[in-house]
Amino acid sequence: RDDVGEGGEMGDTQKGWERAMPAWLKEGKVQAHRVVTVGDKTDLGEGLSIDAAIDDIPRSLFSLIERQRERLPEATQRRLEAAAVAGVEFVHAPLADALDLDADTLQSTFDTLVRQRTWLREGEPSVLPDGRVGVRYVFTHAVYRHVLYELAGAAPRVQWHRRLAAALLRAHGARVEEVAAEVAVHFEK
Repeated sequence: RDDVGEGGEMGDTQKGWERAMPAWLKEGKVQAHRVVTVGDKTDLGEGLSIDAAIDDIPRSLFSLIERQRERLPEATQRRLEAAAVAGVEFVHAPLADALDLDADTLQSTFDTLVRQRTWLREGEPSVLPDGRVGVRYVFTHAVYRHVLYELAGAAPRVQWHRRLAAALLRAHGARVEEVAAEVAVHFEK
């Protein structure tokens, strides 16, 4: 098949693009666990940034990911886009606050996506300073995060950045220094 299969897995088109991808992309140098995001730049190491990497991604690969996203329920699409605004790696509890959504509902959505093994993988749980336990999620590939971020649209991105900054401040209370840089980046957007 040339499209996304049932359950969200990539079909033959992805395999074709993997063969045509630049070596640094194919070798996993943009794996989410190896990416560092600071401000508008995501450092991939070796002098590369996600901005440069995305320029090399064919429009058809972007479209393939977009079609894959469109097969998800509308609410799941919005939640993934908000997660993309949160970053390559994020904790679900502050994101749920920013979305004015029950944390268990958001966790259930993301756990379903983790089981599908396409969009997200689960990281280590985090105990937030406010006492809640949050599940850390990581995009399976920085390219997925980038496409979702772009698809979210400018106005929702700005709103989610502001709401995420406020949610992080509430969750960390007096220990805001732990997330000061992240909060600053969200407020800058």
